[in-house]
Amino acid sequence: MNARRLFSLILVLTLLSTLTGTTSSAPLAGPCVPGAAYDPACDANQDGTITVNDIQLTAGHWNQTGTFVSDSNHTHLGQTWTGANNPIKIQGAFGAPDFAPLVLSNSTGTGLRITSATNNGVQVDSAGDAGVQVSSAGINGVAVLLAGSSGVYVESVASTGVYVDSAGDDGIYVRAAGSPTTQFSSGNNNGFEVAGAQGDGLYVGRADHYGVYVASAGWDGVQAQSASAGHFGGHFLNQVNGGGGVRAEGGSNEAPDLVLGGLGAEDDGRIYSEPSLSGSDILLYSNDVVQIDLDEDNNSTSAFNIRNGANTVVWTVSETGLAVAGGVSATAVTTGEHDQRLLYAVHSPQPWFEDFGSGQLVDGEAVVLLEPIYAATIETTPSYHVFLTPLGDCALYVADKTPAAFTVRAVDDKPCAVAFDYRIVALRKGSAGQRLEAFAAPAD
Repeated sequence: MNARRLFSLILVLTLLSTLTGTTSSAPLAGPCVPGAAYDPACDANQDGTITVNDIQLTAGHWNQTGTFVSDSNHTHLGQTWTGANNPIKIQGAFGAPDFAPLVLSNSTGTGLRITSATNNGVQVDSAGDAGVQVSSAGINGVAVLLAGSSGVYVESVASTGVYVDSAGDDGIYVRAAGSPTTQFSSGNNNGFEVAGAQGDGLYVGRADHYGVYVASAGWDGVQAQSASAGHFGGHFLNQVNGGGGVRAEGGSNEAPDLVLGGLGAEDDGRIYSEPSLSGSDILLYSNDVVQIDLDEDNNSTSAFNIRNGANTVVWTVSETGLAVAGGVSATAVTTGEHDQRLLYAVHSPQPWFEDFGSGQLVDGEAVVLLEPIYAATIETTPSYHVFLTPLGDCALYVADKTPAAFTVRAVDDKPCAVAFDYRIVALRKGSAGQRLEAFAAPAD
């Protein structure tokens, strides 16, 4: 009996000792699950309680897998993740209604902001549809403030690389690419704006169709300006042998295909061959007529001038049709075995028109009619000049001149029947009084 009581007492003391030791020792660390012993490593938001939120936030840390469902709408997430080997990855097949693994909504600011990136701010390696799509934005659809490499980099997409459906400000705005010398913001609502770029504002390495295509523009389809005197507002190069550099088409046959100048009323439109190449020529080809329309607005006295290397006018045509050469006038003629030779024009202090012909005296007299078309081009009052050359032994003279004909007779009224040649010299119609006028080549 005493032995039994002693054994029972020892058993009770042992159980009490075990329970007392278990109560006073630290809880064992275990998996992060709601209701388990408290482990600070599982309390992601450090609020003293382990909930489903903490489990979801630490799932990657504990290498757990499974489906985690939120039990409430959370307003306390203000955590910052810092690390080199623990990226946030969201994987799976996401269906309706969002069809996206990440949905962001912000009614007061930016949906997604990248403050700094050593390489690409946003990189899309592959996308079956749009690489980046912005359906609607109150200000900038995509804004990259600073990127060490590409602000937005799209490697491969099956459809649109970057798609902006609607933006209240700029669709895509790049404040600075690299370290530009300066930056300019337009202040307009642009589809794509680059305020500053160290390299190219827009670079297209290869396009199977158009490098830049503008289907419709309310103003200029493409406008380019340069701040460098040694460069150009636009530079177009076709690297294919025989390919054209620039093609311009107006809106109709009457519309201009090319307009030059425009800085002011005195700004000339100018075309240069390559200034750095001494042998650079300008060639103008046409399958039909080449026309130059002087004084299109018909408000001045204009001229077409040809200048030499000293910038002196050597040939000019006024809009009245007056052609003036600074040198002699000549015609190149082919002489067979003597090759081409020059024949020079005979000049006069007045604008004379000449005509030549032959006649025949009958009973010492002949009446020669002026060719009607020629007569319409000359001044017949004052009278014209007639020079005679008899083709026989008979002296001749001009007995009478009218606007339509002149009479030739033999001297002493001899009944000669000789043939003769004549030369008529008359002033151009409307040129009476023109003689050795002063002239100065028209200036710009």
